[in-house]
Amino acid sequence: MKRMQRINFGISKDKCHAVDKGQSTSERLVLDAMPCRTGNYENMGFEYWDILPSEISPLDVVISKISEIEFNKMLDTLKGALITLGHTFVGRDDRDDIVGHLGDELEVVNKDGDLYAKQKAYLTDSRGISAFTVGEKELSIGFTCYADWVGDSSGYIDLTDIEINHVAIVERGRAGNQAKLFEKNFNKNEGLNMKIEIGGNSFEVAEDVGKAFIAYSTENKATNSKVAELQTEVGELKAKHSEALKLAEKVKTEYSESNLDSLVAKRLAFIDGVKKLDKNVTIENRANDDIIKEVLHNRGIEADNENERAGAFKALLATASNSETKAKETTENTKTVPKVVLGKGYVTEVIL
Repeated sequence: MKRMQRINFGISKDKCHAVDKGQSTSERLVLDAMPCRTGNYENMGFEYWDILPSEISPLDVVISKISEIEFNKMLDTLKGALITLGHTFVGRDDRDDIVGHLGDELEVVNKDGDLYAKQKAYLTDSRGISAFTVGEKELSIGFTCYADWVGDSSGYIDLTDIEINHVAIVERGRAGNQAKLFEKNFNKNEGLNMKIEIGGNSFEVAEDVGKAFIAYSTENKATNSKVAELQTEVGELKAKHSEALKLAEKVKTEYSESNLDSLVAKRLAFIDGVKKLDKNVTIENRANDDIIKEVLHNRGIEADNENERAGAFKALLATASNSETKAKETTENTKTVPKVVLGKGYVTEVIL
């Protein structure tokens, strides 16, 4: 491997937004900064030409990688790193473009699967402040490292032992638009790149906030739907419970001790009536209507509902009772007259 001096994006300092050269000033702008991240970076072949396979041309896009291990190793070199307007290697190039420095305190944050260094940035030069004000906010690290090609022609460049030389304010950084200077209250629309709908109104918010809101809304809608289902079930159960209470009250009233004698008497009278009409019908453990249905069926009578069957049964009982009464009367009227056998002068035998 060869130690190389690299920058993370090839826009030279003269391509930054045009601002006056200016001089150092007592004015100071304190911002938050995320100067670099882990993961893949796109490079042109000529940037690492002396370590690439022969089949890769200088104009081919190649990938360089900063692993989490190497990222964590380089963090100390980010603390207090100088901020330049465009890439200027400190200690080698003209130092006129130094416009501030990073803070000594640093934290690591995870955004979309990549690790970012987050720290304070102090712009102490009017040129840096002007650049930020007109929209120059992305950052690009200038560093030295060891670079090694890994794999075949579809491989990548592994960057190790990275040492930060400076952090440049550029028009467009290779690490993407999350590696930048930002101040939440500096521009109210900064980072607001996602629209969400709330109560029929549209709001523009940061992407991570929007995604979190959508996830919450989706989960909340699912929860509300489940709650509605449960409320419906509860309503149905309450209705069934109410019906059960009414039935229980009805049973309690109908089968109270005072009514039992009456119920038993009615059942016995019913059974007596059935036997008069059809002695072959089974009585035990059967409901009245079921028994009536069989009695009528045996007589060739079909009725559509319980009320009709009950009426037909009563008519049959009435007819049977009338027949029984007439038969009894006929028997009484045709009763045999005692036959008297007379003897000579006295009764010798009476035959009934």
